[in-house]
Amino acid sequence: MSLFPGRSGDALLVVDVQNDVMSGLWQPQRIISTIDDLVGRARIAGTPVVWVRHQSAGLETGSEGWQIVPELTPEAGETIIEKRYGDSFAETELDDILAAAGAGHIWLTGAQSDLCVRGTLFGGLYRGYDVTLVEDAHTTEDASADSLHFTGEQLIALVNKLAWTTRMPGVTSHLSKATDVVFAPADRMDDEDKIEALELEEQAEEDAEDVAMGLGDPQA
Repeated sequence: MSLFPGRSGDALLVVDVQNDVMSGLWQPQRIISTIDDLVGRARIAGTPVVWVRHQSAGLETGSEGWQIVPELTPEAGETIIEKRYGDSFAETELDDILAAAGAGHIWLTGAQSDLCVRGTLFGGLYRGYDVTLVEDAHTTEDASADSLHFTGEQLIALVNKLAWTTRMPGVTSHLSKATDVVFAPADRMDDEDKIEALELEEQAEEDAEDVAMGLGDPQA
């Protein structure tokens, strides 16, 4: 259960599946194909698909390398988030987009596993979202640290383990195969519903603070 009791829906997040990002990563075409299948299923289910695109000195806006890979095409009406940090929530409108869609749970896919996917996994959890990492729908490249060398496949396995073993109060971190993903459409909220959801969230936060201070009974 996320920290947003008024949000019952899902969103599919596709992180940094861009031409230059995917070049040289572990089994990029298989990962792209898996994400493409997930995107199609999400659209059929009415689940919002949110695309994230990284910008940096090496990924200049408008360049060929900055573009989302041609196998994946955002549809009209689907949001593309432009980011500059590993956490897709950092200084972007992602939180607002998910709130407006009524999504409290994120299905997470994309690249790179140990960088922006990991950053977004924890960014979502810290902000109160339930996050499920799709274990066979993210990828990365080989990397070295000090005298140690890690293959992309090893780093993917490590991030999968992080998603599986992470525990935080009030939120859940899950791991799922793409074939096991079942999408729940996010409920688009009108202004009245948004106000009610915010009130529920604020009350939940106050109750949690009271319990932490010994002022409330979590079983009451």
